[in-house]
Order: sequence, then C-alpha cells, then structure tokens
Amino acid sequence: MRNLKIITLLLMLLTVESLWAFKVNINGIVYNCNKSNMKASCQGPDDDHYDLTKVVIEDQILHSSGTYTVTSIAKDAFDGCTELKTVEMGSFIETIGSGAFSETGIKKITLSPGLKIIGAAAFYACSIENITLPESVEIIRAHAFKACTQLKKVTFGRSIKEIGDSAFWWCWSLEAADLPNSVTTLGESAFGDCTSLKRVTIPTKLTAIPERAFDSAPIENILIPSSVTTIGRSAFLGNNTKNLVIPGTVKTIGPWAFCGSDATSISLGEGVYTIGEGAFDECAYVTSITLPSTALNMGERAFSNCHRLANVVLSPKLTRLPPRMFNGSGLVSIDVPEGVREIGAEVFGYNKGLKNVTLPSTLVKVESKAFYGSDNIETVTVKGIVPASCPDDAFNNWTYETAPLNTPPGTLEAYKEAPGWKNFESLYKTTAIEEIETDAGKEYEYYDLGGLRMDHPEPGRPCKRVIRTK
Repeated sequence: MRNLKIITLLLMLLTVESLWAFKVNINGIVYNCNKSNMKASCQGPDDDHYDLTKVVIEDQILHSSGTYTVTSIAKDAFDGCTELKTVEMGSFIETIGSGAFSETGIKKITLSPGLKIIGAAAFYACSIENITLPESVEIIRAHAFKACTQLKKVTFGRSIKEIGDSAFWWCWSLEAADLPNSVTTLGESAFGDCTSLKRVTIPTKLTAIPERAFDSAPIENILIPSSVTTIGRSAFLGNNTKNLVIPGTVKTIGPWAFCGSDATSISLGEGVYTIGEGAFDECAYVTSITLPSTALNMGERAFSNCHRLANVVLSPKLTRLPPRMFNGSGLVSIDVPEGVREIGAEVFGYNKGLKNVTLPSTLVKVESKAFYGSDNIETVTVKGIVPASCPDDAFNNWTYETAPLNTPPGTLEAYKEAPGWKNFESLYKTTAIEEIETDAGKEYEYYDLGGLRMDHPEPGRPCKRVIRTK
C-alpha cells in the first residue's frame, strides 16, 4: 500500500462550501466532501483537464472542518477522457460509479485494496489489457468491462458474489475466466462474444448458467458442476468442447444452449428433463446420443443438422417427437420406442443415410414430411394394428415406390385403405401368406418384405419370398 496522502488545502485551492458539502479542486481533479459522514468522492477533472494522461486519486483531504476520506469515484467521473492512460486509486476507494472510466484510453490501473463495487459500465470500451481485481471486490455490475477489446487477462478476487449482465461482453482478446467459487450470480451475456475465451472455471455454488453467458466463446473444456440446475438459452453456443458431459442435476437445457458445439461425445445424465429448441442443433461431430429416461420435454430441432449423428436411443417414456427433432442429421436406422404416440413434422426429414425405420404399436399420428427428404429408406416396419394417421407427404415418392412396408399379421387390408400408408406400392406387388403347410422331413423359411426372417408366420401377413431348405 502506498503511503497515505494527506492534502492540506492552501488558499490557492478552489473551495466551494455549503452547509453540508463543499467541492475542492486539486491539480485539476474535483472532489466532493460531505460533512455529514466525513467522506469524499472523486468527481473527475474540471473543464480544463479533460486531456489529462494520468490520474492519482487522493487518500484523504485535510480541511479546516476535518479530515475527509476519499471512498468513491462518482458516476461518469472520467467518462470520455480518451487521453487518460494511467490511474492510481486512493487506498480507501470502496465504490467505482457507473461509467466512471467509460471510453477512456486507460492501459494501466491500480485498484484500491478495499474496493467492493465496480459500477455499471465503469470501464466500458477502455483500452485496458490486464487487470487484477482485489480480494475485497464483491460485485461487478452490468457492462462493467463491456467492449474492452484489448483486455487479455483478468485475475478475479475470491470474494466476488455477483457478475452482472454483459459484464465482459465483447472482450475479444480475453483468454480465460477462472471464476471463484464465491460467485452465486452470473448475469446474461456475462462473457458473450468473447471469441478468444478458451478456458472457463464455473463456480461450484452457481445454480443457473444464464442466457448467452458464454455465447460464441470457443471454450475447450466445459465442466458443469453439480450445483447447476438450469442452462439458459445459447449459454454455450459455438463452444469447442470435445467431450460434453451434462450431469443429471441439470433439469433444464435451454434453447440453442450448445448449438454449433464441436463435441464428438455428448453425455446426458439421468435427471435431465427439458431439452429446449435447437439445444444441440448443428453439433456436426457427435455420432451417437442416448437420451435419459427423464428427458420428456423435448423442443423442436433439438438435434437437427447433426450430420454425423448415426445412432440415437430415445427415452422409453417419450410420447411425442417434436417437429424437426432430428431433421438433417445422419441417422442410419431409427426404432421409435413403444409409448410414442405422435411424430411431428419433419422429425426425420433429410436424413440421407436413413435406411431402416421401425414404428411402434402406440403410434397414432405422423405429421407432414416426417420422413420427407430421407430418400434412401429401404424398409419401413409398422407395429400398429390400427394404422396411424399419416399424410401423403410423410415420405418421399421414391420411398413409396421402392421401400417395402412391413405390417402386422392381419392388417394388410387396413393399411391398403389408410391415407398415406396406401401409397406404399409394396402392399400391392407382394403376395400374402394364405396358408402354412409343412411336409415331413422338410423345412421352410419365411421372410417379410424387408428380408427379415419370420419365425412365426401367420396367414394374411405379406411375405417377400419363401425359401425351401433341406
């Protein structure tokens, strides 16, 4: 700590007195002294000193009425002082007001060891490159360091409780954010658009990661602590994490939360309930996903455009697949589990590698273009005794023309008459089993329209061929 500075006012100093307060001008810097609490606030330069390059803020001011301790820097005190490069704060500053050093040219700053609050936009669009926050700092208000595009390193004190909205938004050069475990509140877009931010430590007391908290930050290793229950909209959009693990303590994953992630592996813990719209959209490198049984509230496009996503295991408790859930992904086969009643519009559309589709007996509705654009489907197997509602555009014309539709025994005529399903030409080109006979010493193998062996063939079920073996 530098030596205490005591300024004895001389007659040459400008002193404007009132009943409770007076202003003092020292070397072109104005201070407001409050007689009621014997504290002073730095108000910034006078009209003749906006071009100053260095500021030394005093510790105390000695006046005939007493000693005044400088404890704060006023709102907008040095706002717009573009030539200001260096700031040395007094030892007793507790609060930096909103906009105090906004849009200045500060390169180097020494903060007070007792500083507690950094005000809103206090250092907005400054030229500062490196800052160490003292252990005493508890609150960083909204936009405090927003648009400090040259800021490369921030050392956080261990007493910080709150980091406000957009506090470090648009800090392009910031490389790491090792947040202390004391942080319990993180604002929206706190580190959004920090396009060099590769390392982040998420505090273990944080319960919610808010909207766009790390949007567009190329974080290489996201570790979500068990304290977190909610991940907000676009919170980690565009991250570079390879192995993404979301613990079951997280109940809600917001829309677009991990959109565009580079993850090759995504693990969702049992306990995750809501996966929002587009939460994993454009995760182009993930190859497989297993949804926990608790994942019952699914948003549209949750896994759309995951071009390498070949294998999916759906939650056995799902009742509806929302629109475009896997649209444009890389699925090879899909076995929709029993319990699912509805398949939304375009859910499996444009999966160019999709070959085999199996639909459950519980299905009652297939919506428009559910499989449209997936034009390499080879077999479709339905288990419903009663055909589900299905529009004509649910599948491509090519699928209707070439892919066999496998139906349950005794349902062939029902599917021939059902909208949508009746478009499958295989229903009319194949011969159903009319009776089953066996000869002593001979074996027969029966195969369905998809080439799968039928262990228990029944009359009325269509077959593609019957092969006699010895």
